Amino acid sequence: MSQISEISYVIPTLNSAATLDMTLLSLRSQKDVEVNIIVVDSGSTDGTLDLLQKSYSAT
Repeated sequence: MSQISEISYVIPTLNSAATLDMTLLSLRSQKDVEVNIIVVDSGSTDGTLDLLQKSYSAT
C-alpha cells in the first residue's frame, strides 16, 4: 500500500508576475505528492495579484 506524501510551500512575493507562473507550474507538476501552495503577496503593483486570482484562485 502506497502512502502519498504531502508538502506545503509558502512563497513570499513582491512584483513577481513575470516569474511566479513558472514557479507555480513547476511546484504543481510534482509526482506522487500532494502539494499545497500558499502565496503571500506584499503589495505588488505589477499584476501579481491579478495573475494569482485569474489562474490559481482556490485550485
